[in-house]
Amino acid sequence: YDPCPAGWRIPDGGENSVWAKAGWDNTPYDKTNMGMSFATSSPSTTWYPSAGCLVYALGDLNSVGSGGFYASASPSTEHYAYNLFFSEYDTVTAKSSNVRANAMSVRCIKE
Repeated sequence: YDPCPAGWRIPDGGENSVWAKAGWDNTPYDKTNMGMSFATSSPSTTWYPSAGCLVYALGDLNSVGSGGFYASASPSTEHYAYNLFFSEYDTVTAKSSNVRANAMSVRCIKE
């Protein structure tokens, strides 16, 4: 199971991703708990902590406690893949693109 358990998978990214279809518009960043939640169908929500990511070129953690980077299974270019990005400044980019070598969090979804 790489890295999701049986019956689960890493979500697709880009225009048709679960993140692009989710309800982010009225969801502010939670500065107390350092993260965001979103709804794919009301009233069900999913919590995403601000785990940041490991920047491969620097070997340093980036945005821990202030932003989240969540990997998708969809490449956007040869060295980049789509991902979910959000920050403490209420910025949400559901179809962001980031270097695949950066260690981003994984949030598995049911198949």
